[in-house]
Parts: sequence; structure tokens; C-alpha cells
Amino acid sequence: MFYSGSCLCEAVKFTLNEQPVMMGNCHCRDCQRWTGCAYEPAMAFPKTSLKLHGVIRFHDKISDQGNTVSRGFLSRMRWRSNEQKHRF
Repeated sequence: MFYSGSCLCEAVKFTLNEQPVMMGNCHCRDCQRWTGCAYEPAMAFPKTSLKLHGVIRFHDKISDQGNTVSRGFLSRMRWRSNEQKHRF
């Protein structure tokens, strides 16, 4: 195993058992909006390398260049304050 990780609540975990085939920074407007920064660091791996545990929902968007960009999110989102607990 080369890489492993999870979301903060550990509802989704992943492992990657191969080295990346590409690493770089994307400066397109979609990635700038996604990160709130000037660029998004990115690594690409073969699909067969990924082992995913947990449920992720994907949202597709057409980029400024006309490509489909898929972003993954937890299937459940939570937010808490000191006074209230809300579940989305």
C-alpha cells in the first residue's frame, strides 16, 4: 500500500496500491472555485489501484472548457453548533 486516508469522520476510507501516473497543479477556474485558491494540487492513479470503503455521492459539472468534472462528497453531511444539532 502506497497511500491511504479518510475523511475527518472516517465514514469514507481509501487505499491506493500503486504510484501516481501524474501529479500537478490545475489552475482552471473550476478548480479555483472548488478550492478557493489559485490552484488545486492533483494526483492521478489507475482506477484499479483504488480501494474505497464507504459511500460517496458525485456531483457532475460541465467545466469552462466543456469537460465533465465529477466531485465526490460524503453521502451524509452534518453540522453542529453548541446550541443545536442538524443532520442533512
